[in-house]
Amino acid sequence: MLEGIQNDIFVEPLVKRWRPYDDVVRFSGTAEYSRRLQRVASITDPADESKVSLELINQDEFRTVKTLAYTVKVGILGSRKIQSRQERQNKNPRLISAGDFTSLT
Repeated sequence: MLEGIQNDIFVEPLVKRWRPYDDVVRFSGTAEYSRRLQRVASITDPADESKVSLELINQDEFRTVKTLAYTVKVGILGSRKIQSRQERQNKNPRLISAGDFTSLT
């Protein structure tokens, strides 16, 4: 997923056995969703290593037909490499604050 834009997750490409009139899709996990609808869910501010989970539930029998789980990796828009936030912080120099200095004697 990309940082700083709305990332949409569509149900149709992920769940092949989905019958929209008989089944319901439930989104869950540790990711923060900005919207959850029947056919699409959106994540605006993705976090590294957060979990996205989809459950296909049959409305006739109230049983879970299929479960899919994914781990989110966050990339930067315009770069060709996906980096974790930790890797980006390691590459950027940290600003030095006044509390970092001890006596110079």
